[in-house]
Amino acid sequence: HLLLPWVSDLVRHPCVLDPLEKLIGPDILIWSSGWAIKPPDSAGFYSWHQDSTYAGVEPADSVVVAWFALTATTAENGCVWYIPGSHLRQLSHTDTFMEDNLLSRGQ
Repeated sequence: HLLLPWVSDLVRHPCVLDPLEKLIGPDILIWSSGWAIKPPDSAGFYSWHQDSTYAGVEPADSVVVAWFALTATTAENGCVWYIPGSHLRQLSHTDTFMEDNLLSRGQ
């Protein structure tokens, strides 16, 4: 966050931290920021996955991911989908390594 102060400002904004604090309490560590870049009209996709499977943090329920779209997202261009209730338990995963999967392990 030293190289991108606007990202630091964004992730520490009360509109972001206040809802997270209601979920996990006031002791919040901003661990990292990542970029999921999918160029327009590309064949690339992000397959179904749970970040907690690959984050290496125990217990898995001690981590919250806050996701921000910096451009317009629609069903047509690949918005984020989720399975209701999937945050309550760890689901089984299989690494698939599909060619156009933008996740490193096809998780």
